[in-house]
Amino acid sequence: MSAVLLFTGSCLVAFIAHAILSAQEAHRGSRFFATGIRRALDHAIESLIAWCTRKLTYVGKYIITLSWYYSMHAFLKLILQFLASVYYIVEKLLHHNRSKARRIRIERKQSSHLTEIADHKEKTALSDSEKKKRKDKALLGK
Repeated sequence: MSAVLLFTGSCLVAFIAHAILSAQEAHRGSRFFATGIRRALDHAIESLIAWCTRKLTYVGKYIITLSWYYSMHAFLKLILQFLASVYYIVEKLLHHNRSKARRIRIERKQSSHLTEIADHKEKTALSDSEKKKRKDKALLGK
């Protein structure tokens, strides 16, 4: 436990010393010691940050965005296939109804008033026995 406290305390002291040193160097406008090494380290860190930024931009802009567009393309393709199948079904129903309407129109044109009268006459015609009874009844004068 004391090693952890010792490490934490030394890190805190180093942090405070670094903060004070950085503030004084910023106020002065130049560094106090190891100027060349610290400039090289700053340049290396800036290069690392620029590299990481380029890689993150590449991943974010090209990989993630491209994946998003490919998934949207697949989703829209599914929607298009669904709509095409619905269109096919509706078009099939339309053709079926059109052919039914044509058949009904042709049947209506073929059946005239005279054919309806003839059909009615056949439906309501008397049987031979009924005709004979009526004829006998008429002859007898009843």
